[in-house]
Amino acid sequence: MIPRHIAECFLAVGLVLGFCLLLLARDPGFFWNDDYQVQYLPASHEISRAWETGESTLLSPSSWFGGALAGEYQHGSFSIFIQAVCVLIWKLNLTLPSTAAAFSLIHLAVLAAGTFYLARQRNLSADLAIFAAVVASLNGWIICWAATDWIPALTSFAWIPWSWWALERSLKSERGLTRFLPAGFFIYLILTAGWPFSVLMMGVTTLFVILRHGLQRHRLQRQSLQRQSLQRHSLAGLWPVIAAWVWGCLLAAPALLMLVEYVRIGLRVEHHQGLQWQWVVPPTALVGLF
Repeated sequence: MIPRHIAECFLAVGLVLGFCLLLLARDPGFFWNDDYQVQYLPASHEISRAWETGESTLLSPSSWFGGALAGEYQHGSFSIFIQAVCVLIWKLNLTLPSTAAAFSLIHLAVLAAGTFYLARQRNLSADLAIFAAVVASLNGWIICWAATDWIPALTSFAWIPWSWWALERSLKSERGLTRFLPAGFFIYLILTAGWPFSVLMMGVTTLFVILRHGLQRHRLQRQSLQRQSLQRHSLAGLWPVIAAWVWGCLLAAPALLMLVEYVRIGLRVEHHQGLQWQWVVPPTALVGLF
């Protein structure tokens, strides 16, 4: 018998993939647009070709971006998951639109499953957890842009719920001394997936986890006579979060070097000093939350 929570997770993923298959039935090229066509899918093919010929995935002899697969950062040259997916989907010998769809659907499934488990960890009921997974995977930003055009936004964001889930899990002392390792690995997958904004999102999420943990410990302090002892325990209890980030950054060190160079000399930095306001949500859009 499949455990109930696994079956519920499969249901959430199935709903997301089923909706995407309906989109594909209506338009086989739905997931194959603009930058996905001219940059990201060709780069994934170069990664697959490099593995087949025994070459590194750092450079390419036949790409419009000058051959710098790793230097572009957004192609996930140091992500073990992206590398595996690239090899897998190009082995299937699908059409170009179908290959793009397969790449997107795999990451949408990862996002849906991670959101479901995060919601269940936050004590949401199964139906609300499934609803959260569907919303996280099929909202307009994901399905109409990240999954169909600027794919690094999806390949990196897909791991944020998993990292969030693992960070909160690592703060439970009964999990043992190695409890920070899953969180560090998921952070590594974000850092190497190629989207700087997801790195920023994970930083904000980590800060939220730390503050939430601190507030929980503060409530316990108010109910306990051992206030000083609990305060020391609260600070020491944050070590798994720090260790997870250190572990993730060590695994992703080559990609981080590419990110530093990417941010420092990128065209968007040169031509748009400061915040890119086209990405800012106006206050009137907050009505959509309700």
